[in-house]
Amino acid sequence: MSFANMSKQDLEKLYIGKRVHVIINDPYHPIDTWGTVERVDDAGQLHGTWGGLAAIPGIDYIGLND
Repeated sequence: MSFANMSKQDLEKLYIGKRVHVIINDPYHPIDTWGTVERVDDAGQLHGTWGGLAAIPGIDYIGLND
């Protein structure tokens, strides 16, 4: 799925309240865990209960728990 052309509203519909598997490859604070998406910021980054860093669709792995 391409996230480049998705609006903030589309990302909110897809992710808000959903449980996701998040893998963030930050060299100083890597994350590989599950959490719930709480909000989408104006840059289209996802924030949730996985702690600290925003997940960036198209850069970080964000898997929906179907």
